[in-house]
Amino acid sequence: MMPRSVVYRAVMHQTLGKTLATHRLRKDMSQEDVARAIGVPQIAYGRWERDAAVPRDADRIHQLIEVLGLPSDLFDQPDRSKVPSPPPPWAAAQHAAVMARLERIEALLLNTDLASTRKSRR
Repeated sequence: MMPRSVVYRAVMHQTLGKTLATHRLRKDMSQEDVARAIGVPQIAYGRWERDAAVPRDADRIHQLIEVLGLPSDLFDQPDRSKVPSPPPPWAAAQHAAVMARLERIEALLLNTDLASTRKSRR
C-alpha cells in the first residue's frame, strides 16, 4: 500500500469531484452509500462528484472527511472544481473556420464600401 502522503500528492492534481470519486472507490462504496452516511440525497452527492456543485455545509464537509478518509486540509484549498479544462480537440479547427468567415465578410464589406465610394464620385 502507498504511503498516504504519496496518495494525497497525486490526488491534489484532481478536481474536487475526482478526489471524492477516487476516495469513494478506494473505500469500495457507492455514491448512495456515501450520501446515506453523510445524510444528503444521492443526487446532491453525485453533483459533487461531477463538479456541478460543491459541499457548503461544514458538518457535511467534516462527515465527508471522516467517511472517505479525505485529507483534512482538502477543503481549505482554492476551489479546484473551477479549474478550466483544456479546450476540446475540435476547438482549433472551429476557431480557424470562424476566422476565415470573418475575413470573407470583412473583404465583402470593404469591396462594398469601395464600390459605393466609386459610384458616389461619378
